[in-house]
Amino acid sequence: MSSPKPTSLMAPQYITGVYIPSAILIVGTAAFKLQWLPIAIAVCAALGGYQFLNNRNTRPSNLVG
Repeated sequence: MSSPKPTSLMAPQYITGVYIPSAILIVGTAAFKLQWLPIAIAVCAALGGYQFLNNRNTRPSNLVG
């Protein structure tokens, strides 16, 4: 059984699946290698965007009604 799609950006699925891992990645990168921080931010943004787009409720446009 799949979990329901989140309806807001502060849904628990986003907090535990996107925000917390992204924060850990960014803080860990900043603590060990500050030069890699822009890359870590870009990776977090890409993975967060993918997660957001993957969880959207979309309806096929060819099915009307």
